[in-house]
Amino acid sequence: MRLVEVFDIGIEVMPRKARRLMLVALLLLPGGAFINWYVQEKAAVYEEVLDELLNDVVQRLLPPRSDTLILEGPAAV
Repeated sequence: MRLVEVFDIGIEVMPRKARRLMLVALLLLPGGAFINWYVQEKAAVYEEVLDELLNDVVQRLLPPRSDTLILEGPAAV
């Protein structure tokens, strides 16, 4: 489980007022360090999921790989 997922779960279980105060406090961190980290981590998670899905789609669309050599032309005879 990633730290981002733990943070998301923690935010979900907090009361609404505490959640708002926490998010405002995190927004005020110098240079938006937390927001930058959070967005990068969430983007990485979505990128991994998307890569897995696309790789699966490509593998299904490709013809099955044949390990035998198929000869064509005069060499086939």
